[in-house]
Amino acid sequence: MITNFFPSFDGNNILEPAYKNGEFIYKINGKYISEEQFRLYFVDADFKTSIDPLTITAKEKQLYEFEYILPKPKKEFLKDVENLEFQGQLYWIGLIKIEDKKKGEFLKNNPKIFVGKIFVGGDTRYGYGLLKIIECKEAKEELKNWHLNDEGKFEYDDKTPLRNFFEFKSNIKFKGEIKLIPELEFTNRDPRVKDAKFYITPGSILEPENNENNNLDNLTLKLVLKKGKFILET
Repeated sequence: MITNFFPSFDGNNILEPAYKNGEFIYKINGKYISEEQFRLYFVDADFKTSIDPLTITAKEKQLYEFEYILPKPKKEFLKDVENLEFQGQLYWIGLIKIEDKKKGEFLKNNPKIFVGKIFVGGDTRYGYGLLKIIECKEAKEELKNWHLNDEGKFEYDDKTPLRNFFEFKSNIKFKGEIKLIPELEFTNRDPRVKDAKFYITPGSILEPENNENNNLDNLTLKLVLKKGKFILET
């Protein structure tokens, strides 16, 4: 089980996903930053092209754009981010479930996992996605904020915004947004869409009437968290 990971300015508190006047935002210490602002401050892009070895010129229709998230804001926006209590570098925080009976084996096989470096994302072969693991600790009181109980199962809460995607069903009431998310298969050179479903997005809030009308009573028993998505298992 793994949740979504969210940016953090201090290494302890995530930028909380939420919606304000219909716009997706991140909340931090009573302030907020819009998605557009975050991208402006922290997202950059590289352009690459394939070279024809015979002519030593760029191949036609072979221009690629790679977007990536910077560990620090662009210099021209440093003061803007410091006003939001940014502390030196961008952190990422999320949850990973390891079964009790597998903890010992996991630590034995991965002795440096808590202080090591990992690569994430689909473009690691180009050198993108390097992360350093700074701290790992057991999450207890935090689980509720992720809509999880002590067993790692979905726990209904109509006051806390979702931090993971939630499979959409027409009888579920919420405030926020839905998105179509494809599941890609990479067995061949070109990825293909294996499946696609609509999900309620992180930052959305499930309405109290879901509980009143028992809309989720049968669903919660079937919800499983996989790769940052609460999925209904049939």
